[in-house]
Amino acid sequence: MKKWVLCGVLSVMSTAFADGELVADAAKPVPNAAPKTTIEPVAPQYGNRFGFSFDRLVYDHTRADEMYFALDFWMPYFFSNNRNNRFGNLYEAEIRVGYNLFYAGCDHVTPLFGVGYQYNNVGVFHNAKFAYTTAGVRYYHECNSVFGWGFYLKGLAGQQIGRKEAKKFAWGVDLSIPFVFRFTKSRRWDLTLEPFYLYMESNHKHQGVFGGRGTFGYQY
Repeated sequence: MKKWVLCGVLSVMSTAFADGELVADAAKPVPNAAPKTTIEPVAPQYGNRFGFSFDRLVYDHTRADEMYFALDFWMPYFFSNNRNNRFGNLYEAEIRVGYNLFYAGCDHVTPLFGVGYQYNNVGVFHNAKFAYTTAGVRYYHECNSVFGWGFYLKGLAGQQIGRKEAKKFAWGVDLSIPFVFRFTKSRRWDLTLEPFYLYMESNHKHQGVFGGRGTFGYQY
């Protein structure tokens, strides 16, 4: 009989002790989650860029994770695939807005849209004027603090506004591949070389042109 009583007491004590351990474990504070690691950019980041050359002026607001805004005016010289007037230049002004996305410390992606005006004086569109809307995406990859490259693809849709073919629907595609070389210790200055291909079609006429848009730039 004494053995049974002793076993019962030990059993109750063991259960109480185990319950106490469970309560104590439940009362322990949960350790804080590990802090998120931030990826350092491979190159200095600035919020604005002003670019200039003998045939182009451009301002871009490029701060990461903010609204994108740009004013762009250029007069590039290009080579046309049309047999007549194979060489010429283009006058174009554009306003763009969008949003700057930044990934992995080196990749910039900017979906955007805008409006523009184009005066084309070569080939089948000699002396043609266009008013258009545009939408596209800019991508830029920083390989290191000195060199980066990317692409800029946009579609254009609008109409001719000249006297001869006024209100004729027009559309086109513009693809460029910028190569950026940054210099000085702070990497604020850069040289951007941007070959491009522009295709335009309106009123059963179409034309593709190759050219270049280059600028010296200052970032701040």
